[in-house]
Amino acid sequence: VWRIIYKSLLMIFVIAGFIAYSLLIKLFFRNLEVRRKYYSKSVHFASLISLKVLNVKVHAFKEKVPKNALKEKIIVRKNKAHFIVSNHMGVLDIMIIAAEQPTLFVTSVDMRETPGLGFLTEMAGCLYVERRSRLSIQKEIQQIREALHQNLNITLYPEGMATNGEKVHPFKKSLLTAAAGTEVPIQPVVVNFRKVNGEKMSLKWRDYVCWYGNQSFFAAMIRTMSVKSIKADIEYLEPIRMHSDEERRVIAETLHQRISKEFIPLHNEA
Repeated sequence: VWRIIYKSLLMIFVIAGFIAYSLLIKLFFRNLEVRRKYYSKSVHFASLISLKVLNVKVHAFKEKVPKNALKEKIIVRKNKAHFIVSNHMGVLDIMIIAAEQPTLFVTSVDMRETPGLGFLTEMAGCLYVERRSRLSIQKEIQQIREALHQNLNITLYPEGMATNGEKVHPFKKSLLTAAAGTEVPIQPVVVNFRKVNGEKMSLKWRDYVCWYGNQSFFAAMIRTMSVKSIKADIEYLEPIRMHSDEERRVIAETLHQRISKEFIPLHNEA
């Protein structure tokens, strides 16, 4: 109980600072491009601090990148915008990706309409999409493409929702076309949770690191704050370039295969 209280107080302080800084950004910067860059940096620093508060240790892997692509990949990650595509299990993988580099996230209109969380996503500069409407898809693709042209990192979860960690769900291909014609590489990323409280990750610990289905956000965060430590891996796979919209099906399948191959599904301990 004391651990939850202690971490809760620290997280309230972090969130309050994040909101205050984001409101200042909104107040002083009218240019959308400039505002988005500051939003992405704000999310980056808030995520770094939050992971420390929650005692989440992250190990980043780059070994899967071919030697002849390593130099190009470092340039892509450090100096140029990239379109991150990752598996999704909840809030923690958002923090893990954002702590690695400043980025803006693509999320649903439903999230914007959620009390409390909607305000936080707005303060994070999220790009909203209406997944239930095909009529708005071209406008949403253009919005993401514009942000990529502004040299902003964008993170998309093509599964469309957070999962329970048992598998990587099939990828929705439509929003991936935002990368077509931009010369911005799609950067596939895999997040795996490895240990909780020093024990090997299993279904026993799933609801302490994942937020999925109809679970309450606050209940999920309380469970996360109740554990002593969490260890996770983030792995950067070889980037892919999309040259035209017609490639979206093949690209979506390729990304899904690569990420699924490196993802470690949750299962019961042997």
